[in-house]
Parts: sequence; C-alpha cells; structure tokens
Amino acid sequence: MADAYQIAKGQCTELRWSVTNVAAVLLNGEGVAGEASRSVCPQTTTDYVLQVHASDGTITTRKVTISVSVTDQPLISFWADRYALAENTSTVLHWHVENVQSVRLDDQGVNGIDQVVISPGNNKFYTLSVTTTEGQVLVRRLNFTVGQPALAPNQIIAQGIVRNIEGPLDVDLIEPGDQLGYRATIDSIALLYSNAPGWNQAVIRLGVPQGMIDQGDAASLHWPLGAPQPVEFRAVCQGSECMLRPEVGAYLYLRGQ
Repeated sequence: MADAYQIAKGQCTELRWSVTNVAAVLLNGEGVAGEASRSVCPQTTTDYVLQVHASDGTITTRKVTISVSVTDQPLISFWADRYALAENTSTVLHWHVENVQSVRLDDQGVNGIDQVVISPGNNKFYTLSVTTTEGQVLVRRLNFTVGQPALAPNQIIAQGIVRNIEGPLDVDLIEPGDQLGYRATIDSIALLYSNAPGWNQAVIRLGVPQGMIDQGDAASLHWPLGAPQPVEFRAVCQGSECMLRPEVGAYLYLRGQ
C-alpha cells in the first residue's frame, strides 16, 4: 500500500508492505525485507510491483500505481465514504489540499485538511472551492443519491477496489471500435443497488470513456486512478463487463485518498 496514490511532481510518498514466512520478496526486481517501507519520489506516473516468492515456488504479485500530476495547480483530494445512501443515513465527507490561499465547502470557510459527517438530500451536490496562492479558483463537486435510485436496465451501483488500469483502448460494449477510453479492473465487489436481475460478480472490468475524462471537473469522475484504490461506481453491466454511461447518471468516485 502507499500513503498517497496521487502526488504532485516533486513530492514523495511512502510505500509499505508486510509479508511473512516466504522465501523472497522483490520490489520492482530488487530484493527487499518482508516487512518494510520505502519513500519514492517518481517524476511521472509509475507502477511499483511487489513479487512474493513462497517456499513452495509459487509467486504472488501486487501492483501499486502512483499517479503524478505535472501541472502547477495544487493537488485537491475530495471524496466520501459512500455516495448512494439509504434514507435517513449519513456518510463522511473528506478533503485534503495544501499550500493554497483558502478553501471553502459550500461557501463556508474550512481547513485545508478536514472531514465532516453529512446527511445529504437526493441529488445533492457538495462543492469544494479552492483559491490558489495566485488567486485562481478551482472547484470540485460530489453528487449524492439518497433512497432507492432509478436505475437504467442492467445498471448497478457497487463498491470495490481498483487493481489495474489499461488503456487507451476501445471500451464500447455495444459497438466494438466505437469508443476510446480506459478499462479498470475492480475486485472485492460489494453490490449496493441493482437493476440487473441475477447479477453477481466478484471481479469486473469497467470501461471509462475518454469523453467523460475530457469533461474534467464537470464529470462525476475521479481521474486519474491508481491501484489499489477503493471506489464506488454506477455503471451498466453485461456480466463482468461494465461501462460508465453519463446519459444514465454514471459516476466513478474514490472512497479514499
């Protein structure tokens, strides 16, 4: 695991791992102790691969992706523990931003690193406005659904862990070759709501269309993603192949920094 999966260029983060009773452990091909940590300062988005060699000869691999922002803008993290909620329930809203002039949550001044328990209404937006040291205002928004959602056919809302990102490649389930984007492999699926009768998948591949990425902050999307990172998503699925479709309320949000 890493302390942070998204950093600005010039920043560092700490990789941590703990493995016992094995023959060898390698980090990007270099032998390391079974229980250790390492500070890394990648200049570009980088994969770190941990290989664990068991005493019976089997090899287990885990990958962590550290995404590096190359812009001069501050890195803004804004997320919640859950986005689709039952009636009369709450969730925790988190944010983390440093080295800026001011931070406001729905027009109320707040600390740069903080959290708050919220009980949102249906289709409620929460807005984090950040004023940089140069006076530029950057905005991030999160949308919440409360109560039984009106899902499109074969649409689900679920949580899981991102394990891998592939792309750019074609991600269209209906017309092959029609839509460029990225594909996220997500496991540890916990189904929250479903309009896909009998749907029960432990691992899915989720298509993220480039058009949604290009919308930037206007899209209900946290991007780029690293691995492993906890997420919640609303997507149309055919078995284990799923797709974000913005026209029917798709979203892909982080559930941790």
